Amino acid sequence: HIHSHPPPVGTVTVAARVAAVPQRINEALARAKKGQVGAGLELVAGQFEFVLDEADGTLWLTYASSLRCRRRVENSAEAGSLDEVPYFDEAEFTAELHEEEHRISCLQRRFGGGEPDHSLEGGVTSPSLKSATDILNKVRIPEDFLKYFEVGNQMKQFYQDEFADYL
Repeated sequence: HIHSHPPPVGTVTVAARVAAVPQRINEALARAKKGQVGAGLELVAGQFEFVLDEADGTLWLTYASSLRCRRRVENSAEAGSLDEVPYFDEAEFTAELHEEEHRISCLQRRFGGGEPDHSLEGGVTSPSLKSATDILNKVRIPEDFLKYFEVGNQMKQFYQDEFADYL
């Protein structure tokens, strides 16, 4: 009667398996096709927590946090695929982007907002009704314009919290 036991789990074996996790994640990200989640990215930093099941030697990834990714540098063979079909018309997208920037600029001239003010929580002023005509006519500042400043402040805060120390 022969009993099969898992090989002894030594520190070197576990350490090598743990060290291989970021590499395996990057291999999976490298296989992702354009348009798929993670495509074009590589993992550069993170904290991983593992649990070792000593009964069968299985190493379980139980938690990952503070993951940092960056754009992967593609080699020239990958970069110029001839059969690549764009997901959208870049010229049309660029035109729409310029239109939206112009609209936001006009709204900013009318309602203000975005001027630096370090005494405020977001570091910039919020839009408000400026003209007597707007006030008398009970004009409402467009919700998406207010959201523009809210999200902009959240993005600045996220950048400060997550990336400023690494630059």
